[in-house]
Amino acid sequence: MPDPMTGAQVAEKLRDLRAEYVSENAWFRFYTDGNDAMNPDRFAEAAGRAYEHVMQATTALPLGDTKIRSDADLVSNFGLSDAESAPAAASGPPRSSSAAAMLTAAGPAPVGGPPRAASSAPPPSSAPPGAILSNKKWSPMLNDAFIMGGLHTCKQFVFAPVGDDLSFIASIAPGGNNASPKQQQIDAAIPAWRAFFQTKQYLLWDRGYPRVFVRELLGLQKFGYQAAPTAINLSFDVSDEAIAKSATFKAYCQHLKDSGFYANKRQDVLRIIARFLFGESNERALDNVGA
Repeated sequence: MPDPMTGAQVAEKLRDLRAEYVSENAWFRFYTDGNDAMNPDRFAEAAGRAYEHVMQATTALPLGDTKIRSDADLVSNFGLSDAESAPAAASGPPRSSSAAAMLTAAGPAPVGGPPRAASSAPPPSSAPPGAILSNKKWSPMLNDAFIMGGLHTCKQFVFAPVGDDLSFIASIAPGGNNASPKQQQIDAAIPAWRAFFQTKQYLLWDRGYPRVFVRELLGLQKFGYQAAPTAINLSFDVSDEAIAKSATFKAYCQHLKDSGFYANKRQDVLRIIARFLFGESNERALDNVGA
C-alpha cells in the first residue's frame, strides 16, 4: 500500500477490519443491520476523510482529554478536523493561552535531527491545520485514522492539558534552563509528569476502563515514537521514520490486543505506558492509576 494513503484506501483497510472493530469495541455501538446511517462501513469512510485532513495539518497534533475539542484557544490556534467537511481553518488572528503555548513552544529535537524551531499557528489565510480531532462522527476507526495520519507524515504529537489539569502541571513543573541538553530537561521533568498522571488518573484509566488517550499512546509507542516530558510540554517525536511510515491499522489493532488494552488489563497496559513516558526504571510509576 502506498504511503501516504488516500482516504479511500484508508476506508478500504478499515472495512477489511470491520469485524474486529465491532467485536473489540463493544462499548461503541457500531450498527451492522443497515438501518442506521453510521454502520461500520460509513464510519470507515468518515475515518478516511479524517486521515486526509490530518495529513494536511501544519502544526503539532494535540492529544488529551475530550475537553481539548471545546477549548476556544486551542481550536482557534489549531483548528478542527471533523471528518466530514474541509479541515476547519483558524478563525481570526492566533489567540494566546497557556494550553496553546505548550503546543507551540519549541520542543526537544527529534532523535538524530536538528533542534526544533519554535512554531506558531498559521495565519488564517494559510492552509487550514485541522489538527484537533473533532467528535463529529467519532469512532474508534476515526481515532485510529487520526493517529495513523500523523504517523505516516512523522508529525509531532503533543499532550494538551486544559483547565485544572493545565494549572496543576504548571504548578509542579520544574524551573530551570530550557537551553540545557535535552536529556537533562527530560530527567528533571519526569518526576513532575509522573506525579501529574498519578494524580489526574482519569486521563489514563477511568471506571475500570482505559481512556482513548491510552489507545493513542500505545500507537505512538508501537510505531517509532519517543516521549519527551519537559518543563515546557509533553511531546512525542518520531525516532524511527521507517517504522512510523510503515504502520498499518492491522498491526495497530493487534498491538492493542497484545498489550491487554481490549481486555482491560490495567497493570499490563499501564506498565507499557509508564515505560514509554518515563523510561524503564519507572515501569511501576502508574501502578496506582485506576486501582
